[in-house]
Amino acid sequence: MQVEPVVKDEIELLEDFDTEKLILPYGIGIDCHSRFIQVCILIRTEEKIKRVEQEFTVLWPVLEEARTWILAVLNKYSLGFSGTDFHYCIESTGTYHYPIVHCFKGQPSIVNASLTSGVRRKTDVLDARLLAYQNMSNMWSVSYWAETDMLSLKVLLGERRRHVRNRVKAGNRINNVMLRFGHTMFSKAGWGIYTRPLVEDIIANKPPDVNTVSPIKVPVESRRILRDLVKEWDYCHEKELETTGKIKKGILSLEFKTAKGIVSGKEIMPLLVTVPGIGQITAITWLSEIMDVTRFKNAKAIQAYCGCDPSLKVSAGKVTSYHRRKGNKFLHIALLQAASSLIQRKKEPFGNWGYRMYKSNRKGGWRKACAAVARRLCVSLFHVHRLCEPFDYEKYSFWREIEVPDVKLERMNLSTFTENKLRKRGLLTSTAIAEAYYRDLAQEKGIGKKCLSEIQDWIQSVKPDSGFAVRSSAEKGRPSRTRIWLKPLTASS
Repeated sequence: MQVEPVVKDEIELLEDFDTEKLILPYGIGIDCHSRFIQVCILIRTEEKIKRVEQEFTVLWPVLEEARTWILAVLNKYSLGFSGTDFHYCIESTGTYHYPIVHCFKGQPSIVNASLTSGVRRKTDVLDARLLAYQNMSNMWSVSYWAETDMLSLKVLLGERRRHVRNRVKAGNRINNVMLRFGHTMFSKAGWGIYTRPLVEDIIANKPPDVNTVSPIKVPVESRRILRDLVKEWDYCHEKELETTGKIKKGILSLEFKTAKGIVSGKEIMPLLVTVPGIGQITAITWLSEIMDVTRFKNAKAIQAYCGCDPSLKVSAGKVTSYHRRKGNKFLHIALLQAASSLIQRKKEPFGNWGYRMYKSNRKGGWRKACAAVARRLCVSLFHVHRLCEPFDYEKYSFWREIEVPDVKLERMNLSTFTENKLRKRGLLTSTAIAEAYYRDLAQEKGIGKKCLSEIQDWIQSVKPDSGFAVRSSAEKGRPSRTRIWLKPLTASS
């Protein structure tokens, strides 16, 4: 049974709406819940905007009726829609909007619910009206909708995260029980070849004679709880490995759209892991969340999607504060974890760059360094995924060491103060000084701005095309701080 479209009322165009913003002939807004949806359709006529509203349940046959009803309303006013080419705006509410999008198809604009709360009185009807108005004004672009194979992959990834989370909980609970009886084996090593045998011996009531095990005996009931926790840990670990295998097998069988055409997972996965600090799980997370990399116009757009761009507050042309939006939380966390491990690898150019940033910021240095390296990793993954080319440091200029003439320290015309500082550290030639300057000279005690500035000026005098220069505080747009690296004026990535 189909529901006949009923026009509830008419609204004067100049009374409630800004005519300059209503650029489309119609707008559809859908406010969805777990049990029902509220649909509002705004249609432009010659002098007025007509509003049509209806409520439907979320049963699949009723959703099909709702889609037919929407098409009937549009055709009644001679808009001529016959299939899935109509557009609409719908709230993103967990997974409640999935059945509606699957059934309606069309061109959905899936909007965060926090962006639709611009009304004083919040009701389902008012939310649907606001969504319809936003859709009619073309405020939101059409959202990307994944295929069923990709949705299945995301379900598997969610299952893997659940097993990892439960495994960590079981391990922490085992440590909690052990500490209550004075056993501190987890302080020496995590759950592994050292800790597990000790825990199993305690469960078997055969406490080992090691310095991380106290003489206090664990009661029977507590040992039973430990036994169950160990079984739970093993079960979660086994399920994690099993799910990881299914994910890898599934990702290799999928195809992804790039700037060079359709590429299989077998081709794109080896390329993504060439980015420093990126492993298979991070690469799989990237592919499952990004899917079609061509839907992002540039690197800045994908940085915003991953939550790697700062949200600035500007007053009178000055940045007063900023914070980072999380964006896609799974990608944001994965990139931060990769950046955190990469900073500890100082021989890696990305890691060395991040480590210098960490050492130069006394407050929140590690957090800032992780965020900055995560942004670089995001951009690198974007270009590797888009161009289907392996990662190459040659496309970056921030890490390159400038080749300078090999002369003695005395011939560099530095001040006596700087010469003495460098001579005490065994830096007697220009090549050794330049190498130390681009690596860790700024971290040496006693090396300040004066020494670094003189070395920099000498490098620029012998290599004027090095592309390095110091920016003033006004150019940086923020207060002056000690920097232990020189940012290139131009960078290819």
